[in-house]
Amino acid sequence: MLDGFIFGTMAVTLSTASADLAVSAWWMGLISAGALIGIFIGGPISGWAADRFGRQKLFTCNLLVFLATCAAQLGANSAESLLAARIAIGVAIGVEYAVSTTLLAEFSPRTSRGAMLSSLQAFWLIGYAIGYFAAYALQHAGVPWRWILASSAVVALLVLVSRLGTPESPRWLASKGELQKARAIVKRHYGAEYDVHDLTLEKGAPVKYSVLFGPRFRTRTAFATIFWTCQITCAFALLLFLPMIFTALDIAGGIVADVVINAVTVLGGAIGVYLCWRLPRRPLVIWSFVLMAIFMLIMAGYQFVPGWFTLAAFALFMLTINAASNLEFVYPAEMFPTEVRSSAVGVAAASARTGSVISAFALPSLLNSLGTAGTLLILAGVCACGALASALWAPETRNLSLLESSAVTSGTPAALAATSLGATADDGTA
Repeated sequence: MLDGFIFGTMAVTLSTASADLAVSAWWMGLISAGALIGIFIGGPISGWAADRFGRQKLFTCNLLVFLATCAAQLGANSAESLLAARIAIGVAIGVEYAVSTTLLAEFSPRTSRGAMLSSLQAFWLIGYAIGYFAAYALQHAGVPWRWILASSAVVALLVLVSRLGTPESPRWLASKGELQKARAIVKRHYGAEYDVHDLTLEKGAPVKYSVLFGPRFRTRTAFATIFWTCQITCAFALLLFLPMIFTALDIAGGIVADVVINAVTVLGGAIGVYLCWRLPRRPLVIWSFVLMAIFMLIMAGYQFVPGWFTLAAFALFMLTINAASNLEFVYPAEMFPTEVRSSAVGVAAASARTGSVISAFALPSLLNSLGTAGTLLILAGVCACGALASALWAPETRNLSLLESSAVTSGTPAALAATSLGATADDGTA
């Protein structure tokens, strides 16, 4: 919710801040992409650090970075200083992607892991909506844009308090040979009747990024980065094209349109949580891309179909992409072993930011040269690429233990522990 709140407040205040600082359109685009640049930096570095030194320290201390960087926006008196603050905030968000997802995955029971991980994206959408409308109300009340942006520091403080006392991941401790510490955490948080017998299958291994791109995991790394990038490219592009689509459909914009868009977005996130809980991962990711491509093609042909049909396709696209985006927090955490899990999530999150940058900078040029229909056809092609990559490489991880879901080869848990690099433990921890 904090991450979403930060982006929601910026969406409202960016134009005001840019006008106040008298920056060019290029600088405006750079500032809007500042947090994305920070994620590209923070994701891989923090992922490696979490795999090497543990999840809990970064999980808690990162909120101090949020506090400092969010508050630093109060002193932004130039484009450069505001950009620096946004990049630093993005670094902290990158840490969240890599560490929070991993820690939650390693504490979740296998049967509810999908719903718990997908709820991260759902609450991101809720946080975005809260930040958007809070900033809208504060701006119309005359509150300066710097104070609106810095209001996220209050949310960061609340999150920091909620995280005090968070335990270390028993899986990570077991992978480092700290079985007694892992056992104490399991008994304290799960119950005295539970133990760490399955966690003894954890085997420590040197943390190297080269493992992610080697023959054993490179297809999973490719899938994680490609499907995440394709989803983000289409999501950001649609936000850019909303005014055009509304104009083409003769739909009035303003606060009513904003309410409808955010409501559909949050509803899509809620549907995604349910689908990740009830449906297998592989068909969900494949068919969501297929449906998004179909809806995008309908929108591209808006001049040849009734307006209500295009509007329905637009609404269904919004529901589908926001539901499917929940998998961004599910798949990467399930496909890799404990020793490189945070690293893999960080790399996938950072690589996917290229889709955001492409949407922010390249798509306006495509619009001028190809028009609305041509550009939407290209985005339909992006959806098709996501469907193809998913069909080729997406594994099925639903209701599997992290030991099973992160193993490339098949076999019994004992065999997997012997053959898979850093095999993780069975979810039961019993």
